Parts: sequence; C-alpha cells; structure tokens
Amino acid sequence: MAKTKPLPNPEEVRKKETLSPEDVAVLVGCGRTMAYMLLADGSIPSFTVGRLRRVRRVDVERFIEARIGTRSAPTRDRHTRSDDGDDQGERP
Repeated sequence: MAKTKPLPNPEEVRKKETLSPEDVAVLVGCGRTMAYMLLADGSIPSFTVGRLRRVRRVDVERFIEARIGTRSAPTRDRHTRSDDGDDQGERP
C-alpha cells in the first residue's frame, strides 16, 4: 500500500505567499482532491511554475471570504412534502 504524504502544518501555510494545492486544502479545510477540483474549475485562480501548480494566498483568502459572505437558503429534504401536497421525492 502506498503511503500518502501528510498535509502541511496550518501555521506554516499561513506564512507563505504562494501555496501548493496541498496548502490550499489545509486553508480551505478540504481534501487534496477537492482542492485540485477548485483550481481546475477556476473557483480559485492558480498558475504553474514549470510542472508545479501554485496559488496566491490572497486568492484563497478571497475565495473563503466570498463563501462566508454567501449564505444560501436552507434546502429541503427531497422526500418531504411541499406546501401544495406534491411529494418531492416520488415520481408520477
């Protein structure tokens, strides 16, 4: 079984100006795969240095602030009844 590399120490990450995807995962509080997905879809801007993917810490902080400021409406369970009596989770 292959050993996985541990994520960096959060205190060390906060001192860096440019971050690796693993550092992004630590700051955002997600896994490495999710961090790569956020970079790939452009949710967090990134750039390459040779073969290495790098991210500006300020861009990660903006991403986090945008999410904190965005409060979505509560979602309903898909198996609950709506007010008009239709079952949301059942097909006709």
